[in-house]
Amino acid sequence: MKNYLVPILLCAIFLGSCRKSDRDFDESIIASSDEIDNQVYLSNAFYIIDDAARKAYGMTPSHTSGHLGCATVIENLLGSPNTISIDFGTGCTGSDGRTRKGQIYCTIDANYSDSATVVNANFINYYVDGVKVDGSVKFTNMGDNVNGRLHYSFSYSDLKITRYNPDQTATLSGEGTRILYDDLNTADASDDIYWIVGKFSGRSVSGNNYTAETTFPLSFEHGCKYIGAGNMTVTPDNLVPRFLDFGTGDCDSLIVITISQTKHAATQP
Repeated sequence: MKNYLVPILLCAIFLGSCRKSDRDFDESIIASSDEIDNQVYLSNAFYIIDDAARKAYGMTPSHTSGHLGCATVIENLLGSPNTISIDFGTGCTGSDGRTRKGQIYCTIDANYSDSATVVNANFINYYVDGVKVDGSVKFTNMGDNVNGRLHYSFSYSDLKITRYNPDQTATLSGEGTRILYDDLNTADASDDIYWIVGKFSGRSVSGNNYTAETTFPLSFEHGCKYIGAGNMTVTPDNLVPRFLDFGTGDCDSLIVITISQTKHAATQP
């Protein structure tokens, strides 16, 4: 009987050594980090696409983001659908300090400013600071909401974000709404503030599935490369929810992740 108890007691004493999977660690922030990356990279991509489309359709006289200064933007508004190619070549650094390479290729089925216009954005060998974003995202201009604010629906499935090697790939899906909360009454897109609400799911780089949703709108100001405010809940399978706090509006990368009343510091890419 004593021989049977020895490994059990050793496992109780050295609990960490008996755990074989990330699923057993209820302090892991891997799934939360993957979803944070997802929100940041897609928010920045939307800004780039929005800036290119506004210029193409005459809504602004020039690009305002500063990210397109070293990109080659080719517009074809005569074909059906219209297309906009945003090509960063082998690498160029935008005003936000991020180095991008590859292409975002968009098809647009009507004038970008019109309600019900659909934009399909495809990421082709697209990298941000060495991280590959692969797949496509659909945006639909939903016109003004009941509060008079322009808003876009978005959806994507099987979007992949790969950090530096194929073994570090997260697969992501989501749908929701981007609301133009404040444009400061200017034509300059760089001061626009968007609110993001939605539900998401994914498979993290560690292999765990998770679901996520906004509990207070994420606030992304185009003049800042980070999400400055808002809250999300990320729930990995078989683990307790993680509560993500992006802050109250400062332009910084800091996030606080709370797991069972224990707080963990994290940063946005």
